[in-house]
Parts: sequence; C-alpha cells; structure tokens
Amino acid sequence: MEPASNRIYVRLLGDARFSTQSICVTEFPTRKTVELAAFLVCNDRSVHQRLDIADLLWPNIDPESSRNRLKQAIAALKRLFRPIENFLGQDALIVTRTTIRSTHDIFAPDTNSFLLACKKAFCTRNTYEQRPLLVEAERSYGGRFLPGIDTDWVWLERQRLEEDYTNVLCLLSKSYRTTGDFAIAREYALKAVKTDPLSDECRREMIVTHIAMDSRSAAIKNYREFERLLREHYGYEPEAETRELLAGIDVRPAQI
Repeated sequence: MEPASNRIYVRLLGDARFSTQSICVTEFPTRKTVELAAFLVCNDRSVHQRLDIADLLWPNIDPESSRNRLKQAIAALKRLFRPIENFLGQDALIVTRTTIRSTHDIFAPDTNSFLLACKKAFCTRNTYEQRPLLVEAERSYGGRFLPGIDTDWVWLERQRLEEDYTNVLCLLSKSYRTTGDFAIAREYALKAVKTDPLSDECRREMIVTHIAMDSRSAAIKNYREFERLLREHYGYEPEAETRELLAGIDVRPAQI
C-alpha cells in the first residue's frame, strides 16, 4: 500500500512501522514508545490527559515515575517523527503541558484498513460477491497487533482484531468448502485454528472440513486435541455444538 503524500501510513499489525512516500521509521528506542504512538494513532479523535496515559502505559508504578517516563517517551517520539513532520509540513503530535493528541486524519493505520475490509465482507450476503471481499480482508491482516506488548488496552484491541480475522478465515473456509474446494477450505480453517486454538467456532470449521473431505480420523484427532487443550487451559468441555460433531461421525469405536 503506497502512502498518500500528505499522510503517514502506519503498520500496527506485525512489527510497527510509520512511513510516508520518502521516510520510514521502523526502529523505536523502547516498546513503550511504540505503544504510545499506537495508542495515539488508534485514538486520534480524542485529546488525552497526560496523567491518564501515564497510568495506562505504566499502571504498576508510582504516579511521579510514570509521568517522568511518559515525558521521556513523548520526547523520543517527537524526535522520531521530526523528519516526517518536516516532510509533511505539519505536526503529527500536539503536546501541551497537560494533554497530548495526534493530528486527526494524518495517520492511516493498517488496522483501520483491515476493519473496513471486514465490515464490507460481513455486510455482503451474496456468497459469490462476499468471497473476494473476504480474501481482501484476509490479505490486509498483516499479523498480531503490537506483538510483544501485553498491557490491558493492547490485549483487548488484539482480541477484537483477531476475532474479526478468525471470522474471516472461517467464512472463507466455509465458502470454499461449499463449492467443493476442500484443500483451500482446509488451509483457511487451519489458519483460523492456529490464530485461536481455543475457539469452538474455529475448531468446528476445521472438523467439518475434515468430514467433508472424508477424513474422519483427522476430524476425530482434531476434536481430541481441542478437548485436551480446553481441559488444560480452562477445565471445561467443548461446546455442545462441537461435541455433536463428534457424535455424528460414523466410525467404529476402536477408531475413537
């Protein structure tokens, strides 16, 4: 995706990157600098109190220390963005003594592109029209949101994005399965399971695809693996709808 001349293209899905047509920033002094930039980009319609951001990014240290760390992160971010700001001829960040915000509409994050592609795909009911939109959405997902950063707001945003991504993958698997393209369907189902191995919906799509391919032993193996993972992590069984899939497989007891 080529950035527009007056915008900063931001990659947050995968390793963070901020770029214009001629400048690219890929290295940041600390993870908190990346996190601060990401938060401001994802919330560019709001003016944020510096005290609130300090508490968000450093929730487990005393207020004075968190304010000092925020001050250092802001200074580092301003230095990183200075060449981009000079190129664009405007400030990317607006900082006062008590507040901070990013300049509205100057940033173009890949998360927005992905969510827009998902919305278009999910709102389309015609199967043949929906498939290319789903493919576009799947391709626009570049990886996990801010990998290596696990503060509460990042985790929640990551979960929201991954939920949409696995929905896209499951719908693609179902789309190809219904037209008999089982190998392609299996690849998408496998991606969904790898993204969220503890999701009943993803696992059901994987199992149904194996059944459609007449790979009943693979379907049972997949179910048993899922059953084990759920017990280890949460101590409960798969959902009733998932269990019913196993019950419906016509195999001899010895195969189970």
